[in-house]
Amino acid sequence: MAITWFAEYVEAGASAGDDRRPYFQQMIERACDGEHAFDVIVVHSYSRFFREAFEQEFYLRKLAKHGVRVVSITQPVGDETEPVHAMMRKSLRFSTNISRRKTQNMSSDP
Repeated sequence: MAITWFAEYVEAGASAGDDRRPYFQQMIERACDGEHAFDVIVVHSYSRFFREAFEQEFYLRKLAKHGVRVVSITQPVGDETEPVHAMMRKSLRFSTNISRRKTQNMSSDP
């Protein structure tokens, strides 16, 4: 399998809590512009792509409609066209959310 690096979209310090990220929007627009410039978006972890479950699913589905999939280098789940692999990704997101909330609660305790 040959891999060609197309572009890098990095927003240092930006939170993945919403989609008000200029480089994120550029990446999504380029992925869905009909030119099929790339077919894979590689992310460090799914939580770095998007933290909120509903929004993450919205963008994953939008990208999939344009033949683009999102792959995490630290959370490989396999071929997400298989329901079990999509469920694994959702489970990872759930455990990440629990861990993040626990850390937030611990840091807010006196």
